[in-house]
Amino acid sequence: MQDAPNGSSLGVTDSGYMNSLRFVDYLEHFRKYTNPTTDSPILLMLDNHISHTSLQAITYAKNNNIHLLSLPPHSSHRTQPLDRNFFRPHKAYYDDLRDNWTPSNPGQVVTEYHIAGLFWQAYEKNSYYRKSR
Repeated sequence: MQDAPNGSSLGVTDSGYMNSLRFVDYLEHFRKYTNPTTDSPILLMLDNHISHTSLQAITYAKNNNIHLLSLPPHSSHRTQPLDRNFFRPHKAYYDDLRDNWTPSNPGQVVTEYHIAGLFWQAYEKNSYYRKSR
């Protein structure tokens, strides 16, 4: 992955959307960097996508002190204040960086190997991130 932060991982699916197998891979990565324990479990809030509900994912989470909380469908805009303050500006920064990447790299296209680096650059530009440091 080009220009990705240390510790990043890449998971690709045929459809481009999350699936049950990739979600378990994500849970493994998440556990590695959050280190949940019996005395200090981690709450992971999810968007109720079908890939988050496989028996394998639920069992992995339970066995690794990760508590899964699925939000009701189509409610994250009401239940997550970060949508307005973080995700909307982050998406705008990312879209701008991606749109400017192509003219700066003639003859190339943005691939899955570039996404993490562009995401990281957008993350660093986001004022919400800068305030939390």
